[in-house]
Order: sequence, then structure tokens, then C-alpha cells
Amino acid sequence: EVLKTETFSEERIIQLGMDICRALEVCERRDVIHRDIKPDNIMMSEFGNFKLGDFGIARTMEKTMSATMTGTDWYMAPEVANSLGLVLYWLLNDRRLPFVPEKDRISVKDMQEAYRLRMRGEEIPEPKSGSRRLKEVVLKALSFDREKRYRSGKEMLEAITACKLSKEKEIEQTEVYEDECWDDYDGETI
Repeated sequence: EVLKTETFSEERIIQLGMDICRALEVCERRDVIHRDIKPDNIMMSEFGNFKLGDFGIARTMEKTMSATMTGTDWYMAPEVANSLGLVLYWLLNDRRLPFVPEKDRISVKDMQEAYRLRMRGEEIPEPKSGSRRLKEVVLKALSFDREKRYRSGKEMLEAITACKLSKEKEIEQTEVYEDECWDDYDGETI
């Protein structure tokens, strides 16, 4: 529920992505596919870390090959990084999935049309907010072409970590610039 009630800065969205990618890495090492990564299944600990929950339909990789697909349609994909990309998109896009119209009342027909466009492979529009680099990470995760998506939680973690480092460097440069401005200030009223 925390994802549906709180507003998150880009830094917190990046942290969420990193935390869930780490959870996906653990799953991959244990040959487990979560199969239902969505906002309802992401929780926040008392320390502010994000956790992946609801492993009720998770499968081991060997069993998944013969099992039927189960999960939440919008968030299902062969690669779990794609599902995480959709959660990040949703957060960066005012809690709207790709192609869902911007209006107060969303009908079932609106949702069906948005889902149809996504499944047809239409190019996904950029989310409303986020840095250029984070948007690129999210859109790569959501690529219709499987060969262009992240192949693992580890690969997506590396890309999201680069976003974090880029954001920290940007903040650091801003602070240096502000310090330089104060060094030049001669005490006169601006």
C-alpha cells in the first residue's frame, strides 16, 4: 500500500529499483521466478528499505517451463526486470501505466485499450517525470523486443546504480556551484 499512498522523489524511486533488483538477484540465484511484481507486492521496512513480498505464485525455473503462466496481466513478462520497469514507470508517471489516458475517470475500456497497445508493441511514451538516464533505464526494461530488455535483476541493478551515481554527482556539482556563488558574494543586497 505504501506505493499507492506516498509520493516518492527520484532518489527514492531509484532506491526502490535497487532494493527490488537485489531481491531479484537472490531469487535468480535460487532459481525462483516471482511472476507477480507489482506495487501491491512491494513493501517498505521500518528502516525505509523496499522488500518484495507475496511469493504465493513464485515458481522454480525448472517447474515454470511446464507450468501455466500466472500473475497480474499488466505486470507479467518473461523477464522479471520488465515487471519492475513497469512499477518504476507507474511511479514516474503519476501512477498511470503506459497508454492510460490522463483523465479523472478511467474506464475498463480505457484500460483494455492501453493494454492492447502495450501488447501490440507500440512504442511506450516516456514517463512524465524522472531524469533522462532513469527514463532510459525504465524504457529499456519495458522494450517490446526481448533482446533489448535487461536479462537479469543484476543487469538492471547495474543500470539503476549508474542512475544513482549520476544523480549524486549532479547534486554534488550543484552544491559546489552554490558554494562558488557564495564565495563571489561581496555582501551587497541582491
